[in-house]
Amino acid sequence: MTGRISECSLGAVIRDIRRETGATGLLRAGMYYALGGQYEQQQIAFQGVIAVFAAAVGLVFLLLLILHENLRMTLAILAIPLLAVAAVFVGLWMAGIELNISSMMGMTMNLGIVTELAIFFFSVFRHLVGADRPRCTRR
Repeated sequence: MTGRISECSLGAVIRDIRRETGATGLLRAGMYYALGGQYEQQQIAFQGVIAVFAAAVGLVFLLLLILHENLRMTLAILAIPLLAVAAVFVGLWMAGIELNISSMMGMTMNLGIVTELAIFFFSVFRHLVGADRPRCTRR
């Protein structure tokens, strides 16, 4: 069975289809349904973007660990962009926008931008409190 979507989002249509097909007695024993088309392509694209996002988080973690050689500082710096990602979800929810490929790519870019700012702020902080200066000086 195929259908066209007009004046409605793909997510809303999929929710309606799942609600209707989940009704008891609609499908006899041994029968099943599969959602394809745009929805299937969207799910494949989501999996790819999630893999890119996970790889980005992992590589940023390794880069920070190599850069600072301090696990606590690395985790503190990495917590900031992950909180920013959570803020993206809150913003999407408040705006009434469903998660889509564009917003997921934006979250991945957000990870890099916010991480760069966090590194800068932590570096400035360490410089101001004297963590970068030698502890003892020779006269």
